[in-house]
Amino acid sequence: MPTMTFEDLPAQEQDEFYAICDEADLDPEDFNVSFTNEIAGDDEARTSGRSVVVQLGSIARAYEHDEELPWTEAFKEDVSAQVFGATGSS
Repeated sequence: MPTMTFEDLPAQEQDEFYAICDEADLDPEDFNVSFTNEIAGDDEARTSGRSVVVQLGSIARAYEHDEELPWTEAFKEDVSAQVFGATGSS
């Protein structure tokens, strides 16, 4: 599967990413976001999902996205835990 860029993500996910960065006083332009649509499972039971990689400098985190758990929720948890550095929010 080809790797796609942030601009290829659905608009809602882009908006959520920007909102999370804004809340944490992080500049979204400092991040590199890419993803692939992947198919996991065997021939009898296939599920589709998306693997999203968010990178800031030398820190990279991979998130799995599906209907039940959007990748942006896991990203928000990492931002709150200061995985990508100190934030301006408490």
